Amino acid sequence: MRIYQLRLLFKIINRQYFLKIMVKIKNPFVAALANVAESQDINSFKKIFDYFSPRLKSFLMKSGADEAIAEEIIQETMTIIWTKADYYDPKVASPSTWIYTIARNKKIDILRKSRKAILEDIDTAVLPPVESKADENIEH
Repeated sequence: MRIYQLRLLFKIINRQYFLKIMVKIKNPFVAALANVAESQDINSFKKIFDYFSPRLKSFLMKSGADEAIAEEIIQETMTIIWTKADYYDPKVASPSTWIYTIARNKKIDILRKSRKAILEDIDTAVLPPVESKADENIEH
């Protein structure tokens, strides 16, 4: 065998081994979301909240939100997780993907609301009159 064939074989064997390990390891947040959905289990929700809150805050602040806005988004995200955990489908996405998507969408909603409020607060803009440059070029 040539060296590149050996490397390819090594990659295939490692990938298969990695996939076998990943099948055995279950994401603990899938079960936690199921418990929240079925019986509104407070301990499962606390596990989700304690794990994801600091990570969401970091994610939101890195994407430009200030601390107060980030905390507000986290609270709204966690409220949605508590009330709509039964909408989570592990076949569609991982728990972290679902939770981060909720947070991202909440951030977008808050930005839209704040922009709309700013635009509603502005009265009619008073602009100075614009002088035409065409009038300057005409000689009298």
